[in-house]
Amino acid sequence: MHLRKKKKNDTPRCVNLFNPTAEVFRATFPEEFITELKGLVDYWRPEGEIERLIQTDFFFRELLLEAEILITGWGTPKLPIELLSQGQLKYICNVTGSIRHCISKDFLEKGFMVTNWGSAISKNLAEAALMLMLACLRRLNFVRKNLEAGYWDQNTHEPRSLCRQRIGLLGFGRVAQEFVRLVTPFNAIIQAYDPYVKDEIFQSLGVQRVKNLKSLFSDNTIISLHASMIPELDGVVNKELLSLMPDNGVLINTARGGLINESDLLAELKEGRLWCGLDVFATEPLPPDSPFRFLPRCIITPHTGGPTPDCYQDMGEFTVQNIRRYVKGEPLEGVILPEQYDRIT
Repeated sequence: MHLRKKKKNDTPRCVNLFNPTAEVFRATFPEEFITELKGLVDYWRPEGEIERLIQTDFFFRELLLEAEILITGWGTPKLPIELLSQGQLKYICNVTGSIRHCISKDFLEKGFMVTNWGSAISKNLAEAALMLMLACLRRLNFVRKNLEAGYWDQNTHEPRSLCRQRIGLLGFGRVAQEFVRLVTPFNAIIQAYDPYVKDEIFQSLGVQRVKNLKSLFSDNTIISLHASMIPELDGVVNKELLSLMPDNGVLINTARGGLINESDLLAELKEGRLWCGLDVFATEPLPPDSPFRFLPRCIITPHTGGPTPDCYQDMGEFTVQNIRRYVKGEPLEGVILPEQYDRIT
C-alpha cells in the first residue's frame, strides 16, 4: 500500500471499496464518472485485496479513519465498525442492492447514513419478470421444442396473452411498483400483498391491496414474487398456496429462491397443472441434474434478472448522483433505515 495523497482542505475524503471484477468496475464507473467523483470529493481507490488491507495495512486503516464517505458493493468485505466508529465516516454509499454482506445493522443503529441502488435498476428486474411471464403465457418452451423437431404448430398448448390477466404480486417494493408501470398497457387487474408498504402507494398505482396470501393466490391467474428473503417468508410458497392457483396458472420468481418450497412446486409442475418462470433457486448454481432443468412447463434463467452489463453504468450514475447530493447537503435517494435492514436481501 502506497502512502496516501494529502487530503484536500474541507473536501470530504471518499474511499471506493466497490471491488467486482475489473471489467464490471469499468462498466459501472466509466472514466467520466471517476472524473466527476474526483471533482466532488477527495477520491481514493485502494489497490490490492481489501480484506487483507483492512487487517494488516496501517496506512490503509488510517485512510479509512479519515474517510467521510465509503463506496461499497460487490466484493466489499465486512466493514470494521469498531475502527470506522473512531474516524470521520458519515455516509456509506452502496452501489448495489443488498448490504448485509458488508454492512452490519450496527452501522445504521449508530447513525451512519447508508444508501443502496434505490430505484436505479428496478426497471431491469421488472423487465426480467415480464419477460418470463410472457414466455410462460406464450408457452415458449413448447414452441421452441416443436420447431426444433420440425413441427409448425401455431396453437401449441393454447398460448395466452397478458392482456386483462389477473396478476398477484407477493411484495410491493420498488421492483414490483416498476413492474406495475411496465404492464399498464396490458390493462391487467393487479393485486399485491405487502404489509410494509403504505396504502397511498397502492392507490397511486391503481393496485388493490390484499390482506392475506390465500386470497392473493386464489384470486389471480399469475403470481409474481418480489419479496425479500426474510425468515417468516422462508418456503412460504408451498403446497397449500400453490393448490389455490387455477389450472394453467403462472408462477414467476425473480426475487429469492428460498421463497418457494421447491419440492412442492416440482410436484405441481410434474402433474402438468401450472407453468412457472424461475430466475432464482434455493441452491445456486442450479445442479446439473436438477429437475427444474428438464420440465417443459418451467422456463429458467441463471439468476440474470438483475442489471444487464449494458446497464451497470446506471448503478454508477446513481452512486455519483447520491454523492453529489451529499456534498451539496441535499436529501439522498435509496436511504436504508434500521427497520428496513432485515428486509433487504
